[in-house]
Amino acid sequence: MSYDVARVAALLTITAAAAICDLATGKLPNRLTYPAVLLGLGLAAGFTGWPGIVEALAGLAVGFLPMFVAFVVGGYGGGDAKLMAAVGALALPDLTLRTLIYALLIGAAMALITIIWQGRTRQTMRRFGHALGLILLGRKPSDPAPPDAPRVPLGAAIWLGTCWSLLEWRFSTTAWDALARQF
Repeated sequence: MSYDVARVAALLTITAAAAICDLATGKLPNRLTYPAVLLGLGLAAGFTGWPGIVEALAGLAVGFLPMFVAFVVGGYGGGDAKLMAAVGALALPDLTLRTLIYALLIGAAMALITIIWQGRTRQTMRRFGHALGLILLGRKPSDPAPPDAPRVPLGAAIWLGTCWSLLEWRFSTTAWDALARQF
């Protein structure tokens, strides 16, 4: 088995399991994310040695750091950050960045659909405007989301973002390239 096959199999399995956990329980358990990080580092060590470990650590940083910052300011859960760390350790930096971008786009679309579906558009826009005003004044908003706010299972968005970025990697083209060819 090649390194790429092992990484892809692990990525798809782990992110699918995470999506199922997040949809079912609203949580991404440490017993899934921590071993996934170790698996990514172990595969890198086993297949490519120290250079692979360094690249896996770089991918881990690309996935974890932006999500950790979002977690600290109250935007996402800690499990989401740890799942992206695992994706980074397995996907390496370039694929991790794509996965992160696609997952956040999908998550934003899921949030927008949820807000509209539940009739919370006006309430959400008011809260967003208030938070933006505080930020522009140099103050920190008290709580970006109230306890009764609709929750988006970002684990599912990360799984979909992983699938999207893996398809692009496999076929050596991006969705943006395909759209550009149409116009």
